Amino acid sequence: FDSIEKQGVTLIADECHNVGSNSLVKVLPHQIISRIGLSATPERKYDLEGSEKMYEYFNSYPDCFTFSYSMSKAINNETLCQYNYYPIFCSLSEEELKHYKSFTRRLIMNYNDKTKTFNEEGKRLLIERKRIVHKAKDKLSQLKKLLKNSRDFKYTFIYVPEGKEVNYDEEEITDDKEDVKIINDYLEVVKNLNFRAKTVTGTQNDRENSLTRFKEGRIDMLLAMKILDEGVDIPITKNAIFCSSSGNPRQFIQRRGRVLRLHKNKKHANIYDMIVAPNMNSLNYEEKNLIEMEIKIFQGELRRVANFLYSSENMMEVINEKISKIADEFDIDIYELINENIDNDKIKEYEK
Repeated sequence: FDSIEKQGVTLIADECHNVGSNSLVKVLPHQIISRIGLSATPERKYDLEGSEKMYEYFNSYPDCFTFSYSMSKAINNETLCQYNYYPIFCSLSEEELKHYKSFTRRLIMNYNDKTKTFNEEGKRLLIERKRIVHKAKDKLSQLKKLLKNSRDFKYTFIYVPEGKEVNYDEEEITDDKEDVKIINDYLEVVKNLNFRAKTVTGTQNDRENSLTRFKEGRIDMLLAMKILDEGVDIPITKNAIFCSSSGNPRQFIQRRGRVLRLHKNKKHANIYDMIVAPNMNSLNYEEKNLIEMEIKIFQGELRRVANFLYSSENMMEVINEKISKIADEFDIDIYELINENIDNDKIKEYEK
């Protein structure tokens, strides 16, 4: 940056949420006065300090960023394609449920009911418990069932669960032995159903070749882990299957963006989203605080579902056939969650 003539220069940062990372904050060129940041997910969840530094650098703050263009408007204006959303509810096995419940009971001891927050140990336990959900074996069974019922899965991204949640601020994303085993298990299911598929991970050297073969239709599916969230532009992609989705909006919003690009041979996209629902029947109804915690955490999952639903073409069909019953079981108002998204779009509405 030192060699750039600063006068008359405008800095444009794509995927500017990365600007808040520890490594980039240190090298930001403050001499360049005119700055534009572009991002579908400008808020860095779980990193308030990094978010504040980014907002300060671009002099633009939520909820009123300089300019906002909502996904629903982009779909209505035919900038993005229409899509159908299909939530798939999964269950934990008996062994997985046993471990899950043990974490839940420990979580209660690390939760402050007054502030409605977890302490540091509670946050660690949440991550550990989330790994059980991420790797639920029923997801493999549900994937097999889904792919068996239809052959229309050419041009599909499958997002495979990670052995541990991704830290997006890491300089380099690595794969451990557990990651390799998980993605190979998913690849085996897909190949046994006679789909042409390749894995794409953060450490593979041949991923550009795999992306090219996918674009050309020589591969039906790409199974992704810790990659294909940002910076991949393959508009022909018709389907996305989320076997892994964290509570971080940055992940699922970026992944959704991969499949909503316009293409002349694509009328609409399909998004399949696997969600592990807690088994309320396994809880002791005398443990009121345990039940309340499960409802609170699952409400976060349904908040993500509502974010997918509110702009989908099949919203009412999904609510009536799949969501209403489970939302009622947890005493959660799915329409309230959907309206939160609609109201949020209105707050950020700048074009008249």
